[in-house]
This record gives sequence, C-alpha cells and structure tokens, in this order.
Amino acid sequence: MIRGTLIAESLLPGVDLRLAGMRITRVRREDVSASVAATQPPVWTLLDLEAREPHFPLPPR
Repeated sequence: MIRGTLIAESLLPGVDLRLAGMRITRVRREDVSASVAATQPPVWTLLDLEAREPHFPLPPR
C-alpha cells in the first residue's frame, strides 16, 4: 500500500488533478500560521491518499 499526503494549497491555479486508482482517506484543515512564511497561507488543506502498490514487471537481467 502506498500512502501520502497532498497539501491542496501547493497546486498551481488551473491544475486538474485526477487521482485514478487513488483513494482519499481523510481531508483536514490545519492552522499552520505559527510556522509559515508571510507569503504562505496560514491554513492548509491536507488530503491523505492511498493506493495499492503498483506491480511493475522487473526488467530482464
């Protein structure tokens, strides 16, 4: 299983994110105002994602 977190505010305007094969397991908002630069948003939207491990064939030796 592959798991990760996406910070929604990191996406550029106009980005069309498609999560084929991925599942959103949690969405939360975090106040990070005490630890970010003045140019960053004070509240972040975090999306926890998971997907099955891809099975790629190994190249021949």
